[in-house]
Parts: sequence; structure tokens; C-alpha cells
Amino acid sequence: MRHLALALAVVAGGCGYTSVTENVGGIDSIYISTLANRTFEHELGVSTTDAIIRECIYDGQIEVSQRDEADAVLTGEVSEYILDPVTYGTVDADVRQYRVRIDAKFTLVEARTGRRLWLDKVFSGDETYFVSGRLARPEEAARDGAVADLAKRVVLSLNGTWQP
Repeated sequence: MRHLALALAVVAGGCGYTSVTENVGGIDSIYISTLANRTFEHELGVSTTDAIIRECIYDGQIEVSQRDEADAVLTGEVSEYILDPVTYGTVDADVRQYRVRIDAKFTLVEARTGRRLWLDKVFSGDETYFVSGRLARPEEAARDGAVADLAKRVVLSLNGTWQP
């Protein structure tokens, strides 16, 4: 009986599936231009650009390249930085939790042909944070989380695995 259980575990361990995705437009490499920042948040365009580059490298499906070597060019702008109250205190009605949301729009162009694969495609990233209590953290930490969330959504969409 023990041998049967072991055999089943070995056989079951070999079963599984993998997902095969096709990158948008069949691109294998991308140049990511520094995003314009249309908000009042200092350096938000730069930090969002850096996060998208890091996420592409981490994901590994699309290589980040120089402009003259890339299959496609990604340009865009960070258009909104929104801070919304989420939770209020029951006694004093002070805000206890906020949500940071960052919106950006992107254009993706095939480098060789100039064909637009995306035109002003909008992505959002968000993160919530508490302002007091044991889970409290600064707005900047939530901002970094929202930037990372946005970057992940952009890269997943480039990979053809997620649509905003």
C-alpha cells in the first residue's frame, strides 16, 4: 500500500500544464522611454518607468533593449495620482485608511513598421495603507506599492496574459 501511494505521488507530480503566451504583436524586445509626469508627485514618471523596466527583467518574457535594437517602443505618461479615503474612525470620523491610485496611459509602437499596437491604453495601479495603528505606514510606501502594481499590469498586458 505504501508503494502504491509513493507511485501515485511520483506519477501525479509529473502531471501538470504550462501556459504558453504570445507577447503583444510578437515582440521579443522593448525600449521603454521615460514616462512624462502630469501629476504633482515628484519623480513619479521616473519611478514608474524604473518599475516597469524592473518588472520586465523579473518577468523575463520581453527583453529590455536600447531603442535601435528593440522590436517595439513603449512611451507614455503618468496622468493621475489619486488619494482616496477608504475607512473612517467610528468615534471621531478621522480617516483611518487611504487608497493611492496611479493612472498612466501608454502607446506601444512596433519599431520596424511604426504600427501602433497600443494607443493611449490606460493602466491603473493601487495600494491601500493605514495612517495609524500597528499596520500604519507612510503614504510613500503605498505610492511605491501602487507603482509596482501598475508596472505588473503593464508587463502582464505586454505578455498577452492580462487586459486592463
